[in-house]
Amino acid sequence: VEIGTQISTNMRGIYATKAVKAEEILCQIPSDCALALSDPSSKTSVDDSKVSTFGLNFLQMYANDPKAREVWKPYLDALPTPESDFSPTPDFYDDADIGLLEFPRLVNAANDRKAEITALASKIGMDVDELRFATWLTTSRSFLITIAAAIDPNAPLDDLGRAIAPPTNEQQKVRVLVPFIDMTNHSSDQPNAKLTLLDPEKDDAWFALEATRPIAKGKEITIAYGSGIESSVELLMNYGFTPYTNKIDEFMLTKGGSKGEHGSVEGGLSGWKTSLEQDEKILAGCVGDPVLETIMRFRIQMKKSYV
Repeated sequence: VEIGTQISTNMRGIYATKAVKAEEILCQIPSDCALALSDPSSKTSVDDSKVSTFGLNFLQMYANDPKAREVWKPYLDALPTPESDFSPTPDFYDDADIGLLEFPRLVNAANDRKAEITALASKIGMDVDELRFATWLTTSRSFLITIAAAIDPNAPLDDLGRAIAPPTNEQQKVRVLVPFIDMTNHSSDQPNAKLTLLDPEKDDAWFALEATRPIAKGKEITIAYGSGIESSVELLMNYGFTPYTNKIDEFMLTKGGSKGEHGSVEGGLSGWKTSLEQDEKILAGCVGDPVLETIMRFRIQMKKSYV
């Protein structure tokens, strides 16, 4: 595979340099090259269930730590900045723009995240803009992986010095940044690859892109972000974009979009303040206003998804 740019969108991505079969490994990155954003073996007082925590960990463990920054400099310098390659998520919007989204679940999520980041920044005395961008960076580029629960370091040892641990099916989730692989773009309807972990029980484990179906030479490699079944609500909230099509949206919305189920607009299509046609006209006229353009693309995608 290699890095390339799609001419129509000017977006970077990863492309196949040869024909690939299903289940073939496209590329692999040593786990030592991944930046862990949480430590499942540590008993930290920070709440890792909140996304702002991952932004804080990124700043404290890598970006603002002189020694770590020197080690990871090539990767850190290649990451997006507020001035480039930045697609803001709704928690960057002002209150008026958040209100324009209209979709209650997304409006609430955006306001909750703004409040969460502001509260943590105030608590630790950090610049809120710095923490907000770090949270966006880690939320939009990291992968949430599941691993076996760590063995208690105080567990008794057997005659060979191995920890004696009771059988358990407990698993823990860890968020990681994986260089190169994190440049893979998203596809809601037709991803052709997935992230997988090779030899997870070994110290020299690998993160890999695995083809999920045959891929022709020159085709872009795409994965499904997040859980793999993210609606446009989650994609906009966590990654800052709305796909042009997303079959998950149809499953999310009830038939006719009635009664505001799944956090949708009360009353389905009739509950929105504007029609689909009106939104399409607004979109055509909002050139030069990327936030309004993103909002209108979301509204249009939602309205097209009512069945």
